[in-house]
Amino acid sequence: MKRIYSSILLYASCGLLCVNVNATTDDELKKRIEVLEKSDKQKTAEINRLKNDNVITGAGLNQLIQSFDAFDDRFHIDGFMSIGVGTIDENDVEYGRTTLNGGGGPDFNADTFLGVQMAFTMSDAAEVVTQLVSKGTGQDAQVDAEWFYLNYRFDDNISFQLGRIRAPIYMLSDYKEVGFTYPWVRPPLEVYDAVPVDHSQGAKVHYRNFFGDYEFHAQLFYSSSIDKGKVSNFDADRVRGSVFDIGQENWMVGFGIFDAHVKVELTDENAIALTEGLATISGILGVDTPVFIDLNDEVVSLTNVHFRWDDGDWQVLAEAQQADYEGFFADFDSYYVSAGRRFGKWFPYLLHMGNRTTDDDERDAIISMVTPLIPLSSNVARLANGINSMSFESKSYVVGVGYEITPRIKAKFETQLVTDMNDTLGPFKLVNGNSAPISDDIWIYSFVIDTVF
Repeated sequence: MKRIYSSILLYASCGLLCVNVNATTDDELKKRIEVLEKSDKQKTAEINRLKNDNVITGAGLNQLIQSFDAFDDRFHIDGFMSIGVGTIDENDVEYGRTTLNGGGGPDFNADTFLGVQMAFTMSDAAEVVTQLVSKGTGQDAQVDAEWFYLNYRFDDNISFQLGRIRAPIYMLSDYKEVGFTYPWVRPPLEVYDAVPVDHSQGAKVHYRNFFGDYEFHAQLFYSSSIDKGKVSNFDADRVRGSVFDIGQENWMVGFGIFDAHVKVELTDENAIALTEGLATISGILGVDTPVFIDLNDEVVSLTNVHFRWDDGDWQVLAEAQQADYEGFFADFDSYYVSAGRRFGKWFPYLLHMGNRTTDDDERDAIISMVTPLIPLSSNVARLANGINSMSFESKSYVVGVGYEITPRIKAKFETQLVTDMNDTLGPFKLVNGNSAPISDDIWIYSFVIDTVF
């Protein structure tokens, strides 16, 4: 076809040239022939290009589509989002680590999250998992990598994770930011705020097996972490622990043990005042600063027990834990129990939680020691607040309801009463320079939209 097309062009060209042959010189004729030959080569190249394009849009395109399908099978992406608003009926206080602030009107930051989880399968046994989260409390929509680890499955029972992992301290550790997975607006802070270790760098082994009708899980982990707490920044070394769960389809019970060596940088002004004041008084007395304020090697040990029941209608969740610190921070117990029932798309629930310090006698002894010397200090109020802030006690009662807007979108509203704080700050932190005593009954109102995609 190409030769016929070229011949036609040449014959036609020669015919035109013959008509005007008397008017042209040999040089002009040669130039016209060269132009026509060049044009013929360009058209031939264009025809070949179109033929090649036809190959790409045919078998080549199918191959390209298959490559994309193979990549899609290996790469998975999921996401979650919570858009929340809350308010506290007490001025200049902050609720736990949520930064939910009282007295400034509705707060849209504390319970707002956006997260994306990506998993890339490299083989039947290995995959890389990454979770990116942007929190409403961050600056300029800052995105943090909550997880990034290599997961390797030795067989159907044993898997190994290496990288940035979520220490499985609590029953809902892996889903702490995924509000769609639990019934409340936020996890019970009296328990989930206890140890400020959201993630750590290290390794975790997960064992899973069935024994008759019972499913058994065991997790062992070892890591290190730098995290921000309620009154300090934690630099945690030798974070290690183990968690064991057993259950059936409708229920699960388990327990975990955890310990870590931490170095602490104080950020709360009351805690800073406490350490500075005690150091000053120790100098006045001519004695060593008490080990109580040695922050170079805090040791924390935590024990957690948990229970879950969910038969499709009723859901019961409960956790209790005990934390022991050797040194500056207070020992405490905390717990929660929650019960709710599904009525179609509605899920009303009740939640009760509480916490209290268990070593107040140590701080009472220090207060007794420094009281006679208070007139010698210019920071009496700050020192007293610093000492008192280390003890806490509270109980909370929550009434809430959830509604399933779509299978992937839920709305929740809850009213919470925090009470029985017995002249402590309970789960709150003073902000904006507030040093006044707070009410013993504080109400919190919260609403959130949770979705997964």
